[in-house]
This record gives sequence, C-alpha cells and structure tokens, in this order.
Amino acid sequence: MGMYIAGFPCNQFELQEPGKNHEILNGIQYVRPGNGYKPAENVHIYGKLEVNGKNAHPMYKFLKSACPPTGEHLGILKRFYWDDIKPTDIVWNFEKFIIDRQGRPRYRFHPGAWDHGKFVEKYLLEVVSDKKPDANSALPVAQSSSLSDQPLGQSVKSPLGYKWIPNNGTGK
Repeated sequence: MGMYIAGFPCNQFELQEPGKNHEILNGIQYVRPGNGYKPAENVHIYGKLEVNGKNAHPMYKFLKSACPPTGEHLGILKRFYWDDIKPTDIVWNFEKFIIDRQGRPRYRFHPGAWDHGKFVEKYLLEVVSDKKPDANSALPVAQSSSLSDQPLGQSVKSPLGYKWIPNNGTGK
C-alpha cells in the first residue's frame, strides 16, 4: 500500500511507558501485546519523546497546530505528566495522525477511533492513493496550504460520528 508507520512511545500518560528506549521492543514482543509479537516491516518504533507540554517534540507541536483537537475534553488531570496543558494536546497514547506524501497532516484520530484498524482504513486508503474526495464527501480534504489561515488536517474522534471539517477559508 506504500505506507510508512512511525510509532513514538511517550511516558506522559499515566506513566505507562517507563522503559528505556532499548527495552521498548522487548516489551512489545514479550509483554504487551506479547506472544512473540514483532512489528510489521513497514512499522518503525522510535525512541521515547514528549508530545505535550513545554518539552514537546517539534514534530508534535507542528502536528497539533495542523489538526484541531479530537474532542472537547482532555481527560483526568492526574493522569497527565506534563505542564502547560493546552486544549490541542494529545489526549492519550495511541492518538494517530495520517500524513500524506507531501508531509501534510491530513487526519488526526482520537485514541478510541481504531477498531483494529477498520475505522481508519478508508482514510488511509484515501491518502495513500491520493484520491481526492468528491464534493459530497463527508470528510473533505482541507484546502489550506498555510498554518496561519486554518488547520490543514481534520480530526476524527470516534466511529460515533464526531469529526472536524475545515471551513475551507469561508469563515463559516
């Protein structure tokens, strides 16, 4: 399909990733999910980084500025381990972004919007095939090429229907 999947472990959510970088793959293989699991050839697990707060990695600062939050509430404050909490912050581990071949964030998914990949599949296929949705599409691709006039991507909370659709410069 031509995808490159990048995973960035983070320990900012209830301290659920305490291991050192060299321990992470063993944890995946033998603990969670375990049973000898090894990531597919196109899945790349990188070292831990911070996704929120004043020490957030620049990539995540960009992604959060390009796609709006996936919901109205971040969650329970005592589960978060960063300061300078913002409404655009990543809400939990496994929040996902789809970025097209030109490096533009196209979709941001709430951690609950997964369903073993079934829920995000149509969005992945659209981006990988560079298929342009028709005018009646429920999730049009953002038209902006500048972070200053509107977010580039879209946010999808869950299969239950919440989605953010850009105003495409109309101001409405």
